[in-house]
Amino acid sequence: MRNRLGLVSVFLVLSGVLAGCQAPRPSGTDRPQATQGPAWLPEGARSEEVVHADLTGDGRDEMIAAITFPDQDGKLPAAMVFTQGQGGRYTQILRRNVVGDFWLPIQIGRPAEEAPLVAVLAMRGGSGGYLGYIVVQQRSGGLGVALEQDGLFGGGIRFVPEGLLESRGDTDRLYRWGSAGWQAEDLGSQYLPPMPPGTVVISYTVDPARGPRAEGSRAIRARVGQHLFLRRMNRGEPSRIQFSGGADSISIQPDGLIALRQADQIEIHIEGPAYSGRTLTLVLRIDP
Repeated sequence: MRNRLGLVSVFLVLSGVLAGCQAPRPSGTDRPQATQGPAWLPEGARSEEVVHADLTGDGRDEMIAAITFPDQDGKLPAAMVFTQGQGGRYTQILRRNVVGDFWLPIQIGRPAEEAPLVAVLAMRGGSGGYLGYIVVQQRSGGLGVALEQDGLFGGGIRFVPEGLLESRGDTDRLYRWGSAGWQAEDLGSQYLPPMPPGTVVISYTVDPARGPRAEGSRAIRARVGQHLFLRRMNRGEPSRIQFSGGADSISIQPDGLIALRQADQIEIHIEGPAYSGRTLTLVLRIDP
């Protein structure tokens, strides 16, 4: 029997694995080795991921770690940064708790050509795909947290050419880097990622009282190999997007593009605002 999605909630940012954010690997003997972890961690603590990058610009990599500590309520996640001193010994220079149930991959990158290198550590949790994250970078007083959020419903954070894109469901905020530091911009319509030729874009709006409305037909036809993108065209409370159809027929990418993998018919339910009961249903037919 074929796999079914069966109204499984999807926030178009499920994986949190974001393109173009690979940690740099400077050359030289000062780069820490992956095996040199924080051996002082107490019993029961887990190092979920460790990456190395020169966040301070001193020519030597810091160690950036996503750690889960034991806690009386179950677990306590913390983002930590260590610097390597003489003799290869590590010193903790930053620790900040992050809210969530599981860690997403650590991202390292520059939000602009002249911007400092930054590390983004994020967690997801809860039935609403809530996101918590911090952005660590060099500042005038040393290495510290420059941006911080938690409780973002269906949230996401990733590098884009213009800076850092923070998503809350189907609404987006762009953090641009400039001479004065970070500048936040609430986008009037959902960010449009680079799209392959033939991508089908479905535009819609969400009225807080009447719910979502499609700008075109509710019946969509496309072919295997094409992509689909659902683009909200106004701001407001985030929506909840669900799919009913073949689990193997589509694949949702981190930037929200939906790859159409095999012939099927799928219903797309856009409930806006989320949990309001006001739902727009689109019918997607995927031809061979």
